Amino acid sequence: MGINEQDLFELLERSNKKGSQLFNKEKGWASLQQRVRHNNQHLVNNHSWNKKPWRIVAIFALVIGLSLYFGSVEKPVKVVTKQFALPIEDHHVSGPSNLVLNNGELVQLSEISSHKLFEYDKKRKELTVKRGKGAGAFSKLSVALGENLRVKFPDSSVVTLNAGSVLVFPDHFSSKQRSVRLNGEALFDIEKNPSKPFIIKTRRQNVRVLGTVFNVRDYPDEPTTQTSLLSGKVEVRSVSGKPLATLNPGTALTITNGAHSIDRYDSEISLAWLKRRIIFKGHSFSSKIDEIERLYGIRIDCKNTSIKRLRLSGIFRSNNSEDLWESIRFLKPCKISVKEGKVIIR
Repeated sequence: MGINEQDLFELLERSNKKGSQLFNKEKGWASLQQRVRHNNQHLVNNHSWNKKPWRIVAIFALVIGLSLYFGSVEKPVKVVTKQFALPIEDHHVSGPSNLVLNNGELVQLSEISSHKLFEYDKKRKELTVKRGKGAGAFSKLSVALGENLRVKFPDSSVVTLNAGSVLVFPDHFSSKQRSVRLNGEALFDIEKNPSKPFIIKTRRQNVRVLGTVFNVRDYPDEPTTQTSLLSGKVEVRSVSGKPLATLNPGTALTITNGAHSIDRYDSEISLAWLKRRIIFKGHSFSSKIDEIERLYGIRIDCKNTSIKRLRLSGIFRSNNSEDLWESIRFLKPCKISVKEGKVIIR
């Protein structure tokens, strides 16, 4: 394991504090030269030999040597150590997709095509991360409701983010690991590198892989976390580092209220979001409300208890939400109104 984000920030902070206390050698040497010249003039005027200036030079040389020994790697450096992008557990996405850079700059993806750190293809909704110069700076990407977005990293790994998701990533992976933080859902297609594992951190788990394809779902407003493996092998641990499972293709680890289980999963349902659709197979309407909101970029206020319990079957696509509302009305008479991005069901 390489140094983590918290360790890095603490290390830089200590370096700043120590650096501010260092001895200024340039100013000290200039002051000493002035004092020596003054004392030498005094010697000439009095025609006497006084060794005091040379004692001062010797003492200063010792100070210089000690400062070089103890302070050569602690030069004052102004470092930005903002951690604004890291605590994302309670972050709920609102508004358009955007990036918050390490310096606090907010960048709307719809308004950029090229940046010194990124390139964005509006048509494909694909963000390419350019190769950074050094680890330490983090960016936070938020994906708007009603959208999916792809992120391509310099190592050729690709992350596809579901709507309402947040991804925190460095501008350059460290030499020992590739680490990101996720709040939401994403499909990871990781480039194989045995010497540099890829680590995904969420609220309830850490997933470690060398090279594979898998899906992670961990939204702050949902009670469960699920990791589903498509190919390869992944190791899942708790946030405290306790091993939970090593998954094989076709299996999923689900965490609910601290307990975890491993089962086969229905990829058609679990990965339907990648094709911008939602699938009901006898599911209740209430169990799918969060998914519906993300797919259509809306908010739902269901005041009708019988509609919440209503079970549906069918496939509904992102380009036409009216099909879903018509199906509900057909099965259970109700009033559905849509206003300013909010759906009210009575």
